[in-house]
Amino acid sequence: MNKTMKLFIATSILISLASALGAQNCKCVALKREELTRRGYSADIVVEERKTHKSLSGVARLSNTDQPLENVFVEVFTYPEHWLKRHKDPEADSKRQIRIAGCKTGIDGEFCFTDIPQGKYELRFSLDGGFGITHVIVKVDPKSRKSIGEKIIGIIELVLNRGAAPNNSFNRSANSAAFIRETCCL
Repeated sequence: MNKTMKLFIATSILISLASALGAQNCKCVALKREELTRRGYSADIVVEERKTHKSLSGVARLSNTDQPLENVFVEVFTYPEHWLKRHKDPEADSKRQIRIAGCKTGIDGEFCFTDIPQGKYELRFSLDGGFGITHVIVKVDPKSRKSIGEKIIGIIELVLNRGAAPNNSFNRSANSAAFIRETCCL
């Protein structure tokens, strides 16, 4: 075997190991089919990212402390447009959605989804115990040079009073827009 071939094989092995180690760093555990979005409190937080991302990875954090959150369900859904339009029947529109991936965050609050094709998706963050549900609308294009490689931050808002809207303390980047949609009381 010549020197060039040995160098090529060694480089290929290192790239494979680096990819495998990168995937192992994300401690997000795949959701089971029966594990569904947890019921939020009385408001949904909807954030629309304006820039396109290369992948769907990031961290779930508590809004007022920026602390990473464990056990957050992070789900990827198709058809996020119903959050952005004023529909007469958002419940019926939401039934068009299909969950294509989901995981539960580890102690570091991180999530990562590989092999998500180009498109527009809803990243849904939910946690039991009085937290609102956060919906982040994102565009993904892994092959575009204009896509950004930044991690997506899913802010979880604690809603203290029944029927009260979140306190809007969640951080948004300049690349996003957000609004709160009141939902039916619990």
